[in-house]
Amino acid sequence: MHSSKSSLSVSEEKKYVGILFFLFAVQIMSWVPRFPEIKANLDLSNGEFGTYLSLGSVGAVIAMLSSGHFVHKLGAKKVLIIAALSMCLSIAVIAHLQSAPIFIIVNMINGASISAFNIALNAQAFHAQDRAGELILSRQHGYWTMGAVATAIFSGFMVEFVGIALHINVLSAVVFLIILFIIKKLEPEMIKASEED
Repeated sequence: MHSSKSSLSVSEEKKYVGILFFLFAVQIMSWVPRFPEIKANLDLSNGEFGTYLSLGSVGAVIAMLSSGHFVHKLGAKKVLIIAALSMCLSIAVIAHLQSAPIFIIVNMINGASISAFNIALNAQAFHAQDRAGELILSRQHGYWTMGAVATAIFSGFMVEFVGIALHINVLSAVVFLIILFIIKKLEPEMIKASEED
């Protein structure tokens, strides 16, 4: 499932996986403080917005049932890149939407992307844990919490000074590029595609 010859130390793999957890949280939490603006752009009531927002879980469930298979067949790298691109693009698109039906579709795509990225990243974290021979998942998830808190504070601050489109578009682009860079660093120890039929 992974390369027999590695150019990454265990500590480096743990570090890069932790950074991905941090960036994952930064991206998916970035638009939460902007919910009131998104709701206003879509001209929805609180109840309607909450209902449409929750429909993202439909995409998440579908991806949850299939992402493990794709990690096995394609490898963690491809799933992480595709999911990261879809996740960043969908949130960037949502910042511009004024159509509720389109929001529902894009939000489902976002939910699926989040679920796929989460499953692939946790699979890679288990790989790092096996190499380390110690329990590291709680620490890795701690990086996610740090990213979520930092982003909630940062994005909440940005609401007062920067428009939603500029904020979300720039942040999504930057996060995606950094994720690509970290995946490249992590590549020697990435879970590889299965050669089985």
